Amino acid sequence: MSAFGFDPEEILRRRRGPRVVRTGGGPPVSHRGRRIAAVIVAILIAIGIIGRWLLSLRASYLYYASLNHTNVFWTPFIAQVVLFLIGALITGGGVSLSIVGWVRAARNLDEYGGRVAKWAGIAVALVAAIAGGAFLSGQWQEVLQWLHGPSFGATDPVFGQDYSFFVFTLPVLDDLQGLLWAVALVGLIGALGIAAASFSLANTPPEVTLPVKAPEGRSFDEGFRSAVIHAGYCLVGIFVLAALGAHFGVYHLATSQHDNFVGLDATQRNVTRPVLGALQWIALALALLTLVLTIVRRRRRTGSSAAIFAGTLVGWLVLAGVVQGVPALIYQGASVNPNAQVAQTPSINDYLATSRYAWGLMPSDVQVRSFGTVGPPTLGDLAADPGTLRNVRIQDTTQLRDTFAQIDRSRSYQTYPTITVDRYPAAASSVGGGATEVMLGPREIAENDIPNSSFVNRALNYTHGYGVTAVSVNAVASEGKPQVLVGQQPMKQVSPDAPPSLSFNGGAGDPRIYCGLNTTQAVVSGTQQSEFDYPAGGGDATFHAGAEMNGIAVGNVLDKLAVSIDAFGGLDLFLNNSLTDSSRVLVRREIKDRITSIAPFLHVDGDPYVVVDASTGHLNYVADAYVQTDRFPESAVENGTSYMRNAVKAVVDARTCGITLYAVDLNEPITAAWNAIYPGLLQPLSAMSSTLRAHLRYPEDLFTAQSQVYANVHVSSASVFFNGSDRYRIAQQQLNSQQQDTTPYYVELTLPGDSQPTFVLFQSFSPASSSGGGANNMTAWLAAQSDYTTTNHPKLVAVPLNNSSNVLGPLQFDNNINTDPIISPEISLLSQHGSSVILGNVIVLPFNNNSFLYVRPLYVLASGASGGTAFPQLHEVIVGTQNTVAQGASFTEALQTLFQTTQAIAGLPSPTTTPTAPTPPTTPTTPPSPANFTTQELALLNDLLKHEQAAEAALQKGDFSTFGKEEDLVKADTAKLTALIQQNPPPSPSPSAAASPGASPTPTPTPTPIPTP
Repeated sequence: MSAFGFDPEEILRRRRGPRVVRTGGGPPVSHRGRRIAAVIVAILIAIGIIGRWLLSLRASYLYYASLNHTNVFWTPFIAQVVLFLIGALITGGGVSLSIVGWVRAARNLDEYGGRVAKWAGIAVALVAAIAGGAFLSGQWQEVLQWLHGPSFGATDPVFGQDYSFFVFTLPVLDDLQGLLWAVALVGLIGALGIAAASFSLANTPPEVTLPVKAPEGRSFDEGFRSAVIHAGYCLVGIFVLAALGAHFGVYHLATSQHDNFVGLDATQRNVTRPVLGALQWIALALALLTLVLTIVRRRRRTGSSAAIFAGTLVGWLVLAGVVQGVPALIYQGASVNPNAQVAQTPSINDYLATSRYAWGLMPSDVQVRSFGTVGPPTLGDLAADPGTLRNVRIQDTTQLRDTFAQIDRSRSYQTYPTITVDRYPAAASSVGGGATEVMLGPREIAENDIPNSSFVNRALNYTHGYGVTAVSVNAVASEGKPQVLVGQQPMKQVSPDAPPSLSFNGGAGDPRIYCGLNTTQAVVSGTQQSEFDYPAGGGDATFHAGAEMNGIAVGNVLDKLAVSIDAFGGLDLFLNNSLTDSSRVLVRREIKDRITSIAPFLHVDGDPYVVVDASTGHLNYVADAYVQTDRFPESAVENGTSYMRNAVKAVVDARTCGITLYAVDLNEPITAAWNAIYPGLLQPLSAMSSTLRAHLRYPEDLFTAQSQVYANVHVSSASVFFNGSDRYRIAQQQLNSQQQDTTPYYVELTLPGDSQPTFVLFQSFSPASSSGGGANNMTAWLAAQSDYTTTNHPKLVAVPLNNSSNVLGPLQFDNNINTDPIISPEISLLSQHGSSVILGNVIVLPFNNNSFLYVRPLYVLASGASGGTAFPQLHEVIVGTQNTVAQGASFTEALQTLFQTTQAIAGLPSPTTTPTAPTPPTTPTTPPSPANFTTQELALLNDLLKHEQAAEAALQKGDFSTFGKEEDLVKADTAKLTALIQQNPPPSPSPSAAASPGASPTPTPTPTPIPTP
């Protein structure tokens, strides 16, 4: 018994609790069974999670095996595992080194302090290891590119480093520095935490009871000293990392953005760069000084050591901030701003040169051609270029999807996800031969509209789409519909003018679409179930696919279970009995997803397009894909990218879902790196069939970005660039009542200096201004050639225009339309009675190297049609020159009106009398006043009103055929009435008489002169 009245050892002895007397009888309650049950449940949950992960892994492997590219599965998997271990070793191992210092300091605070610090440190090290491993494994693409990336063979103009250093090496160095910074900061934070605790305990007043007690022979001051020493070692690491940051950080200045250019400006070149060079040596000196102080002052007064270390760190931060900021501000204000143009000239020159290299705009890539003095085109100009004239686009891709869905679709579970503009060899009957430009849409399965959406219907019956619909780009059929060349179900030639290869040259072909743009659901082909093809007269046509599909064969129970759970989210496939030896499971059927699944390094263009491949009898989707980076120095940035190349032409067989990646240039450095990472994945473009190569197009997303960059970097003089006097901006047009940039469009035209038209991607420019506005005339245009039959790298053609010509831009052409006394009122009238007027994109076409023709389609959407079956119908074609506009029901009629002639236009069909699109009645239905009209004129007016009332009634019923006939009679009456009024003009025109002719969609008799803007 102690002086305190109790034995302290009693506290440590195990004492039995009071005996519990149970009055209810029965055996004592045991919780052992509950614990065992809880353990079993936890084990089962863990097995379920791991099992689900393994099944998903197996399903992924089977998918890549079905495409014969298992290396795409194993390479990232192994790389991520290895990098996880490396990252975990760096961060976990680095933090583990700090555990020694934490334990040494913490054991001075309490007898259990060392143990607590040890286990807490282990926990922190594990967390750091997992975080570091996860971070580095997520950078597997950067690391593999660094390991396999070749040199670019070109150097940065500022640092003299090969561009591969910025693209491949610098990102990995940044990743490693990030891991080391995490290690140093975690070690420092831990040491500061223990130091703060030690200092607080050492300076606690004696009357305060402490929760801990320093072990015998140790003290809180000793704990403080140990923590400070460990912080000193961590500070050494921080200064070393600061030196590395200053050394490599200077290279990041090469991607810094300024008002008009990217890269090192004058201040960064002459002040910031040398300052960072000095700071790295200062940081290394401080690291050495701190290391010496840490060793020398291990046994000296702790407070002074802490003050020295803190002062060193604060001094470094202040010094780094001051020497980077103050000299730069002084130099900027005293030297750069007063002489900005001269000072920034080297930076601008580097920016212009590097941007052209990074975006494929070098002189070897862009041919600059001259254009003559611009004037109005003549019929002779048009006749001299029949190939361009025959392929003028009067149809608009944005409207055809809805049109196709109404004119060439039998079931709601078919859809047209895109409209492709392409060219095919013309039919033998075609005037002039050559290529015929067409618009075509693939008829895919509409997954959201599949009837009775059960597993069997979704996965086994409605598995694919069928065929395409192709129309002429410049012809119009009855009631404003496009002229169908190939279509219907099954896919066949509809018009004798259709290019033969569009319908597989008359062969059978197999235009089924198992992989497409809107096909996202997993399906199973080749089962005992009949797969829907297309509606037929005696019932739906069906089909049984064979084993040729590039899908997953589920021949064993485990694979079937894995695919069932992973692809279908349940056991439906696993329990289904319809599978055969030919059955194949098709997953990741959407074109972009399928491409990126086997080539995750690619960025797929937003407009994959369908090609009718007569050589195989299949439909193929072709998608352009890019390699790109945001690390390229001194280069223009567009959508977060500073370097971009069309690396791959990806071809997906819509029938079998087979995929082939054709490399445009295997020597391009980023492409070459990935080709080394995934050997055998990329095939040379020379291996592509000649049929497909004839349909390759210049990629749209790349051209859009190049156009934006070219608008700024086309100038060769730094002073001109600085002044901004010759910069371009993308030309604008009016769409949906909003002013917006024009989008590039594919078109057949004859380039300056050429004798034959070629298929190009076209963009026009207007002058830019510092305020973002500017004039709207056309100052230049850029065309991308698309002939890949003889080269892998078609050229861009840039055509600057004479500024004194003041060439009409698309927006100014819109203004001419809106101010035309004939067209503008008609648009207003057509917009009444619930109908909508839709103007297509403005198409600008050069002719004979001295003139431009402007074309814009006008559609009417009769929203009052019953059943919601209305679709845009081409009502008028608006054409124009520099100072005139005209319209007609067809392109031929519009040109005849424009040139005030009734003669046939060479190379174009004669105008037809078929009705165009539904036009809402626009004249009043009250009888006209007989005043000021002759008996013959009144009879014509009454007849006109009668036919307009009949047309309105037909429109309300959705009877477009009758509507068109009545509108034809309205046109005839209007023409007669106009002729009579011109012969005998009344002294006081009747409002109804004036309204009737104006409401007619009859082509304007003469073009309306409009002053040049």
